[in-house]
Amino acid sequence: MISEIEVNFDAYLKSGEAEEKKVLKIIQELYDFSAYMTEGNFPDYDIVMPMSGITIEVKRDFRSEITQNLAFEIRFKGNKSGLASTKADIWVTADKYYLYFFSVQLLREWFKEKCKSNVFRIVKGGDDNMSEMIIVNRNEITNNEFCAVVCKNGSNLNVLKYFFKFYLQMPCQIIKKAL
Repeated sequence: MISEIEVNFDAYLKSGEAEEKKVLKIIQELYDFSAYMTEGNFPDYDIVMPMSGITIEVKRDFRSEITQNLAFEIRFKGNKSGLASTKADIWVTADKYYLYFFSVQLLREWFKEKCKSNVFRIVKGGDDNMSEMIIVNRNEITNNEFCAVVCKNGSNLNVLKYFFKFYLQMPCQIIKKAL
């Protein structure tokens, strides 16, 4: 039986690439005109900000607006993947209306802190259920200082200024640890 992902793979891939380009454009216009996307299939991160050394991973969540949850892949075929393996400093999840910017370091710490409180669950999903994902209520996770929620229409880009100001003032060892 052919899965939805196999049928729609090219459309999903194009949508993900379009989200990467949107994030890159925002970064170039607001912070680092020299920012660029990595070429080809580069698993560590998608965008590089050379002026600060910050790297960004961008993922598209196709079900967020329906489920009111965000999904973070952590394993694929039993191996660490997604949030568990990224070398990016910032993780961006995109849905139909918003871009959710997270500090990877603080997001991982938050998940470790919350793992015994039933704030999130781990489920199998993706193509043939070969991925494991953390599913967490969107409001639960986005109401934290390590997250900036940006409207795709650009109406609140000032939120990102505060996020990056906070992020760039973090101690260097925290920023460089993920590089």
